[in-house]
Amino acid sequence: MLPLLITPMSYAHAIDLSWQPHLKVETRATDNLRSRSTDQEAAWGFDTGGGIEFKAESATWRSVVNPAFNIRRFVIGEDADADEYEVRTENQWQFIERATASLAFDYIRDSTLSTELSDAGIQNAVVNRDTINVSPGLGYALTERTSLNAGFYYSDVNFEDREGIFFNDYEFKQFNAGASHIYNERLTFFANGYISEFETPETNNKSLTYGGQGGVTIRYSETLDGDFGVGYTQSEIDFQTQRNDGFQFAIDPVTGQLIVVPIITIVDESVVESGPIASASIRKQFEYLSATLDYSRAVSPSAFGAQTVADDIELMLDRPLTQRLRLNFRGGYSMRSVESDALTGTRANLNRNQVLLSTSLRYRLTEEFTVAANYRFFWNELVDIERNVYNNTLFFTLSYNGEPHFYRGF
Repeated sequence: MLPLLITPMSYAHAIDLSWQPHLKVETRATDNLRSRSTDQEAAWGFDTGGGIEFKAESATWRSVVNPAFNIRRFVIGEDADADEYEVRTENQWQFIERATASLAFDYIRDSTLSTELSDAGIQNAVVNRDTINVSPGLGYALTERTSLNAGFYYSDVNFEDREGIFFNDYEFKQFNAGASHIYNERLTFFANGYISEFETPETNNKSLTYGGQGGVTIRYSETLDGDFGVGYTQSEIDFQTQRNDGFQFAIDPVTGQLIVVPIITIVDESVVESGPIASASIRKQFEYLSATLDYSRAVSPSAFGAQTVADDIELMLDRPLTQRLRLNFRGGYSMRSVESDALTGTRANLNRNQVLLSTSLRYRLTEEFTVAANYRFFWNELVDIERNVYNNTLFFTLSYNGEPHFYRGF
């Protein structure tokens, strides 16, 4: 969790109210709708969505509520339509001069196709899921240079029941605490620790993870800065396996014949896994180009009954061609694996290497309307089943971001 920003109080209005609409119409054409399948399925579809951001703020608090929807329909392509909607909220309250409390609450109803390149959608079917996120936090400024922060994060994810789909509903809880200190104009030091619990009730799997990380933010110049952190994490993993204890005779209730059936025993097991984590981000501003290089190694939950360890590296480039035209590039490489090899049932789903290349061209028609074209190439290597999958997708998007409308006077 990033440190909460604590700013001096101001008293322009008792309460300021505003609302701001946003809309999007997008079409996509792809040669492989299900980015894990080698039996490629071409698809063409549309996403139509939008929402309104409502904001209320005063000298000491700020609240934002953003309800939104998305209707996804495919003209070519089967079993991927979805009606998605969500409500996201953010709240901050500076209850004393040095302290700020925050609370975020989200309800999201979406499809796994929304995150098919990094999450549960990397599979042969697309299903709906419901997510509830709750995240309270607290920030306190000890001095002008030193601040403390603490927070709790809770996520409850439930997948649509469908025959042949083996996603696992899960709960994820994490408590974290940290501190940052501005040493001088160029150096800021930070440290944080956390403890989390990942649990899948259907399979009785549970992971208790704790760790910490420390690092530094360096401002080399006005055009070059970076964040660097290293740490360590350890997980205590409880899970169940099936053991074959031989065979026994039984009567088939349908045919009445004598048959031989295996004796299966459920065994509770546990394992401890540990290792380093790290993060780095370098940002450089050239005369006509901005570049960001990110790296992270982290442990995170998945929809397959286990946590994953992921090494992600990403390069992002942004260049304005004219005042209205902008060119973006994104390239990334990811190595993902199951947290423990003892969890053999999830390895085929979680052990994978991925490459993503994407470029987009955005043109601002007016202050409120933007049109964009985006091409995306994706390569997915499923390590345990020795399968390589390729995906090419082309997007065209028309978006509308309206000006905020204010109502003052309370």
